Amino acid sequence: MFSFRVLAKEDPTPRIAIVVGRKVGKAVVRNRVKRAVREAFRKNKQLFAHLDLVVVPRPLPGVKPLPFDRLWLSLYLP
Repeated sequence: MFSFRVLAKEDPTPRIAIVVGRKVGKAVVRNRVKRAVREAFRKNKQLFAHLDLVVVPRPLPGVKPLPFDRLWLSLYLP
C-alpha cells in the first residue's frame, strides 16, 4: 500500500521524495522498493509536471509482498 502527498507548484519540473520505513523490511528490501518507485516515476515523469510528490510505501498486514522480479516487470507492462 502506498500513501501519497501531492503539492501543486508553478515550476514544471516534477520532484519526488520516497520515505520507506523499517516496517517495510530490511535495508535491501527498502532500497528495492525505492528503486522501483523511482523507476516508475522516471518512466511517467510527464504525468507529474507541476507537482511535488511524496510517496510512503507501507506494508499491509497479512499480505505477502511480490518477488522483486515480478514487481519490476509490472512497472513495464502497458
